[in-house]
Amino acid sequence: MAVRLMVRTAAGVARYRAGGTGMLLGLVAAALAGCGLREASLSDRCGELMQEAFPGGRIKVTKAAAAPDPAGASVGSMVAAVGGVRRNVAEGNVLARDVAVECRFEDNILTGFRWTAGPLQPPPERR
Repeated sequence: MAVRLMVRTAAGVARYRAGGTGMLLGLVAAALAGCGLREASLSDRCGELMQEAFPGGRIKVTKAAAAPDPAGASVGSMVAAVGGVRRNVAEGNVLARDVAVECRFEDNILTGFRWTAGPLQPPPERR
């Protein structure tokens, strides 16, 4: 289906001209590509949960991975492991600077969340 554009000539007569359908579709595709319609990965979702679970921590995600859960109840069982660094804690501080979480998903639904290296625990060398 072609787009028709109305163009006025110098004599004031309105004429219709077929517009570029390809150009219109290209603009729509470009707009949709930049608006975030893709689904976030399980490791991305887990990283966001880690940051939301400790809002004052200023956590920067440094590593993230997702893998099938061998002990899971179904084929859709996945485990995402995410690690990060607290930017507001100095190196060698009493509190742990490196943090990590594990998220369990069943068919893309979060079923478990736990800290594996907690934000309020001392670092391993100070325990």
